[in-house]
Amino acid sequence: MMMRKGQVAYEFVTLVAVSFTLLVIFMFVVLERTESIGTENEYNHLIDMARSVQIELYLADSIGDGYSRMIILPERLDNRYNYSIHVTNNTLITASDNYQYTLVVPLIGGDIAKGNNTINKTAGKVMVTND
Repeated sequence: MMMRKGQVAYEFVTLVAVSFTLLVIFMFVVLERTESIGTENEYNHLIDMARSVQIELYLADSIGDGYSRMIILPERLDNRYNYSIHVTNNTLITASDNYQYTLVVPLIGGDIAKGNNTINKTAGKVMVTND
């Protein structure tokens, strides 16, 4: 049995439509996964920043008077993500556009900020100054 030209054209168009639909679905899945990886990356950078600052503050608290160290906090996480960081009472709060992460830190005088921060321990008290 021979196929007519119209049937061949119809089957070709159907095959192209199914292939295009599968391509669109595949691209959608890839895009969703890429966005998910991007937000996971942002969260991981936020956690790393918070834990690094927490370690520095606990280190200063555990060492005797005279301790002094300067830490530099970048303006953006991974040069891509905007964030904020500050200490309220004994809680370190870091936040980005999509996430917030808090950690317990020792009581300090002053506050942490982006840029240069000098951590000193004098008379048993940890002080943070921003340069």
